[in-house]
Amino acid sequence: MEYLYQYNGKELNEDFGLDWNDYGARWYDRAIGRFPSLDPIVDQFAFVSPFNYAENEPVKMTDPNGEIPIIPIIAGIWAIAEIVMSAYDAYDVVSTLADPEASTTEKVTTVVGAGAPD
Repeated sequence: MEYLYQYNGKELNEDFGLDWNDYGARWYDRAIGRFPSLDPIVDQFAFVSPFNYAENEPVKMTDPNGEIPIIPIIAGIWAIAEIVMSAYDAYDVVSTLADPEASTTEKVTTVVGAGAPD
């Protein structure tokens, strides 16, 4: 079986002999090193070519789905913050459940609140 996930972990699509990578929002032609289609939010990035990758800053930025570029360090900081908040929520639940003075209502509210979506 051929491995179809390649550059940036994007799937190679060999349909019609084009050999383009699927970025989700648009396709990437690795033969020319360009997106052959317009950026779907081109109106928000009028200062660069509508066919560009990551605002023409491929060293500083990444474009994980071909739609909007991000600075990887910001995404990393966000992920760390999410992990820290999840750890705090878990600590809060365990502390409340282990507290002999906490009422049943407090314990249920803490457990239900920790599993509630944002």
